[in-house]
Amino acid sequence: MEGFDADTISSSIDFCYGNKSAIVRKEFKVFEFAEKYDIYVLKEACCHAFEENVCKENVFEIVQIAYSHNFEELKEKCKKVLAENKGKLDLAKLNGLSKNVLIDVFCI
Repeated sequence: MEGFDADTISSSIDFCYGNKSAIVRKEFKVFEFAEKYDIYVLKEACCHAFEENVCKENVFEIVQIAYSHNFEELKEKCKKVLAENKGKLDLAKLNGLSKNVLIDVFCI
């Protein structure tokens, strides 16, 4: 399981064995692990956590995941956070978003 630290691997396995809290605050790394090894239930759990916790501080990272994996509900949540905070967002990060995301968010 090259490329992942022991904590990420352990948390992912613990989750799969029923410990639903094992991935809390580790969702980004666990999602990468789940994506690499195609563990659907783990990807879904991370996606749900992203939906619950998306905010202006993490929206840029989460919106990339939402669009690259076509998670519709997560896209909508991210679009809402971006639109509600458009005057408070880091312009450098905003400019780093793909044109598709920018058009989808701000030209509704």
